[in-house]
Amino acid sequence: MRRRLVSFFFLCITVLHAQVEREDKSPGIEVGLVGQLDHTNRQHDDGDVLKSFARVMQTEDLSLKHFSVSFQLFTEGSQIHDVVSLIQAEHFKLELEGGKNLQLQLTTPSGGELKLSTPLLANVPSKPEMHHIALRAQRDTRQSLTGLWIDGIEVVTGQLIPGAIPLKKNSLVVGDEALRGVIVQARLYDRALTRPEILELGQKHPEKPKASPKGMYDFEVQKDEIIAVLGGTEAVAVMEEGSLESLIMQRYAAQHPKMRTLAWETDTVFRQDRPMNFGDLRQQLQRTEATCVILMFGRQECLERGADGLPEFRAALDRMVKTCASITPRLVLVEAAPFEKKTEPLPDLSLLNPILAQYNEAIGEVAEANAAYFVVTKEGWNHFRPQPMTQDGINLTQAGSRELGLRILTTANLPEREGAEELATLIKEKNRLWHDYWRPSNWAFLFGDRTAQPSSRDHLDPSKRWFPAELENYRALIDMKEQEIWKKAEALRRKVP
Repeated sequence: MRRRLVSFFFLCITVLHAQVEREDKSPGIEVGLVGQLDHTNRQHDDGDVLKSFARVMQTEDLSLKHFSVSFQLFTEGSQIHDVVSLIQAEHFKLELEGGKNLQLQLTTPSGGELKLSTPLLANVPSKPEMHHIALRAQRDTRQSLTGLWIDGIEVVTGQLIPGAIPLKKNSLVVGDEALRGVIVQARLYDRALTRPEILELGQKHPEKPKASPKGMYDFEVQKDEIIAVLGGTEAVAVMEEGSLESLIMQRYAAQHPKMRTLAWETDTVFRQDRPMNFGDLRQQLQRTEATCVILMFGRQECLERGADGLPEFRAALDRMVKTCASITPRLVLVEAAPFEKKTEPLPDLSLLNPILAQYNEAIGEVAEANAAYFVVTKEGWNHFRPQPMTQDGINLTQAGSRELGLRILTTANLPEREGAEELATLIKEKNRLWHDYWRPSNWAFLFGDRTAQPSSRDHLDPSKRWFPAELENYRALIDMKEQEIWKKAEALRRKVP
């Protein structure tokens, strides 16, 4: 019996390990690129460029075993032709059928054939749409790994028998004059792209969004702000406690801000482990459409590496801040809260506070170098507290999480208003929905290494994946809960304390 338990334990460890993929394993989106085409725009006298024409992608003679095609599709108004070609070659083609559905047909010289179909466009007059589309052909006789991805979601897959697909030189055609829209950034790869790579390509829009940072010493929440929170265990605790989000909502309810915690227990500036195919930091910020990023690091790094790790910490934090700045210039770096002295047998972690002060100095230097807002507690932390800030010298209590959260906006004097507990309840309900959406416990069946399992497939049509689409329903639930939060916060704001 003991042997069986030990064997089962090691099996579980192996399965969990298989779900973690280090981001540095990705070869990069330029590796395997064998053809590309910037756009299919057709300029008209009236200035309308949402018209397309067929263009040939320049390639050499190729023999494709595994391959991928990626492109952005822009449409404006309904499609009027029953069948419109998006990409076409001798052995594969992707078409719009009936103005709405995406149709894929793949054949091999040996006679193999795969047909897939999935809804794409709303086909509504005068309604612009933009979608990133990826075709990934990956041969596997045991699993359905060839399929279509729309906006980073694998929507339909099937099996393609072994055998290379020939592609003659300059024979791949992109676009169609019948298309009411354009195709941009078309790319052909001679390998199967990974999910993080598909996500990255999906974020490569033709025009980079423009944003201008506000002064780092007069931080204000902007209209429709989306605030992403990064950090480890402390950041998780602060967001779960909810006072920071409650304060922001009460102050800025009219701006309709949203908070998205991307914090993960044990995260540091050196390492952020995520499940297989989760995507790197930049992709996570792009997926959440963050316009502001709050970074909370320093304590765990100080605990693990001490004074000797300070130069590495500064360099790693600077790299992370620059990654965030590539998405939005509105950045907030938070001073690390001190360790506390506890009675034996717990160690006296407060002895590390002088070293932690050096880490906080490094955080401030990185903030200044990157024009970021720096949350520093000018009055210090050594004031009397009726309750301890930590449980064991490092992990925050609920009171400690509240204090740190309120200090992020440089105040610990949030006036308590009647009904504030109702707002806190709504915020926690929203955050539970967000957690279930962003960090689902069954990730392996969604985008990990079990996407070919029957439980991740439609029971009537195994080529279709119901699970990812089902998860997207959480977005509407989160939106509804945020509407309630804004309404309640606005009502609280109008009350006299």
